[in-house]
Amino acid sequence: MSKKYNYFTKEELNQHKKLLYVYLDTKRVKAVEIINGKVRIILNKEREVRLTKAGGYSQSKFRRHVKWMKSVTLEWQTEQFGKDGLFHPPYDLIKLECQDKKQRENALMLLKKLGKVVSL
Repeated sequence: MSKKYNYFTKEELNQHKKLLYVYLDTKRVKAVEIINGKVRIILNKEREVRLTKAGGYSQSKFRRHVKWMKSVTLEWQTEQFGKDGLFHPPYDLIKLECQDKKQRENALMLLKKLGKVVSL
């Protein structure tokens, strides 16, 4: 089975010429574009957001840093989507995979101008 079938069903690939798959979470932004059956990863950014198991003053300081990193996630994702020449709209179908409600709403607002969005 080809990599492109991980993002879309065979029927969706046959029905639509231009497809976009977007995966979002606190650590990663990934966008895969499929045009006429050709898969192209257009965005694959990851940042380190993890807790430490060390103790003492450093632990509380680092945890505040992680909390801050999580609070600026929406701005980071908006910055990644705002790069010029990244997307080639209009898309026939856009699949969005995101667990967090605020991140999903932000991504839907950014992606609606690119085409029809189906949220997972």
